[in-house]
Amino acid sequence: MEKKLIIKKFILIIKGESPFLKYRKKVINMEDRAKSVMQIEKSIFKAATGYEYEESEIKANKKDNTTEVKKVKKHKQPDVRAAIAYLNLFCE
Repeated sequence: MEKKLIIKKFILIIKGESPFLKYRKKVINMEDRAKSVMQIEKSIFKAATGYEYEESEIKANKKDNTTEVKKVKKHKQPDVRAAIAYLNLFCE
């Protein structure tokens, strides 16, 4: 009787259907969700407060067959809709 029970548990573990593995999958899914929520919160906060970014401008000269790459710093202004969304979602 015990051998059959051990064999059934072993088969469940191999298939990935053991209670521990099911629990572990749920925990991993919850961790992934928490990470994605944190990333969304950071992105909305960044949009709500404004940020600076670099943009590359490429200028081509047809006469000399040369190109110039110029990096320009730009500022994204704060977005009111993002601020409202941040306050509604993450502040209580």
